[in-house]
Amino acid sequence: MRTLMRMTYNTLVPIFILAICFSTKATAQDVKMGLALAPNVSWMTPIDNVHSTDGGGGNFGFEFIIDFMLTEKLAFSTGVHVFDTKGTIKYLDPEVQTHQEGNAILYSYINSVTREYDLKYVEIPLTVKARTKQIGYTTLFAQAGLGLGLNIGVEAYDQRQKEYQRMAFGWYSVEDPFLLPSTPVIPNDIKLLRSSLILGLGVEHSLGESYSLIIGANYNSGLLNIHKGTEQILVDENGVIQTEDYLTPETVELKGNDGFVELVIGLIF
Repeated sequence: MRTLMRMTYNTLVPIFILAICFSTKATAQDVKMGLALAPNVSWMTPIDNVHSTDGGGGNFGFEFIIDFMLTEKLAFSTGVHVFDTKGTIKYLDPEVQTHQEGNAILYSYINSVTREYDLKYVEIPLTVKARTKQIGYTTLFAQAGLGLGLNIGVEAYDQRQKEYQRMAFGWYSVEDPFLLPSTPVIPNDIKLLRSSLILGLGVEHSLGESYSLIIGANYNSGLLNIHKGTEQILVDENGVIQTEDYLTPETVELKGNDGFVELVIGLIF
């Protein structure tokens, strides 16, 4: 996976350099191109109403921007966006654990799993950008559209804690402050493709005939489930485990997505 990430960066950098060279031949009336840094603050969101999320994190990103000017005030904006997202999810492990002495099972219990994700994506934004008339040297703009992303990296850490213990007539929550050490895992539970809603606002300030400074903010929210193949124990709104026969927990697929708000600072050529 790290090799794939290095290959991606090694591929994108020459593209950016070529884009800068090409942009000197494109007229400002037809195409605007640029490069931007895009740090973000991200989070994860459950969409199954079963598991929970907690915390997010700051990340780094960068973007190659292409604006095809349809009119003086309207453009179709696309390019290549490389970014990270972070987030933490918590769910009940469907694998029931047992405590034994010799061959005798003393009791059974269920662990919660707290998983911290660090995800990396390459995305192609497809947005419509509306611009105001230039006021002095400044133009305001807003954009809205979709993003089509490809996952190119996954890192995760798991931490487990006993949450439920089986008694005679079912499962009961327990107070166990002991946390197992956080351990790295190699998950295969993130889908390759990601689709998103993109909304943005910004300012473009002319620095001369050929260059403009842009400063903006984008909201990028995943539209579909990004998890795959992860099962969790079903609990109701009161935290009670749902069972088939008072003993065997019911399981459902874990579903959620991610989102972030990013600051965009760059140059348009």
